[in-house]
Amino acid sequence: MVPPIHSRGNNDWWNLDNLVATRDRITASYRFNGMNKPQLTANRRTGQISIAAQTNFSGQCDLGE
Repeated sequence: MVPPIHSRGNNDWWNLDNLVATRDRITASYRFNGMNKPQLTANRRTGQISIAAQTNFSGQCDLGE
């Protein structure tokens, strides 16, 4: 999912900006490059995770205790 031109992050990890964690949801954004700033959303109740970017991603996480 990492575009060919990217900011490299830190050991292929990117800092999250605008992080908001509520009882039901976690939202944040991060910067791959000047044109691609994906939006991350994780639903804490259902385990659904999505990333809205030039290439979108969605998936399901296992729910923990």
